Amino acid sequence: MVASDLLRARETAGIAVPGAEVAADPRLRELGFGAWEGLTWDECARRDGDRIRRWTEDPDRTTPPEGESTADFAARIAAALDELPGEGSVLWVVHAGVIYAVLARWMGVTLKQTRALKIAACGLTRAELFPGGARVLCVNDTAHMQGDRAVNG
Repeated sequence: MVASDLLRARETAGIAVPGAEVAADPRLRELGFGAWEGLTWDECARRDGDRIRRWTEDPDRTTPPEGESTADFAARIAAALDELPGEGSVLWVVHAGVIYAVLARWMGVTLKQTRALKIAACGLTRAELFPGGARVLCVNDTAHMQGDRAVNG
């Protein structure tokens, strides 16, 4: 099991598989939002309205102020993906943006295209890996959660 090194991901990993050893990997962090880190969407809009609009419309051509480009983000995630074992099971506990980047690579689409998918907190995305690629089996399965929050994807 590998998780982003951020506390919320490591805590979620501990809940998902109690007692399991969790390797923390800083490459699995969310996109670096720079000056927008810690701000709400509304605060970003008030501060940088035109830039956040452009980033929403075309994140591949607009970077958050002092932040990470989507190309750099995708390369960081790709480097971690390239280290996955060729067989066996691996559980990654990561953030929505990382899932979008993984799906973009596996499906051969842009990061912007994957953002059309809904990624819920604690949703499961499963894939079978094979040399040179992956077969996506499910995206955003939340059937394991109870109540109104459960959504099958």
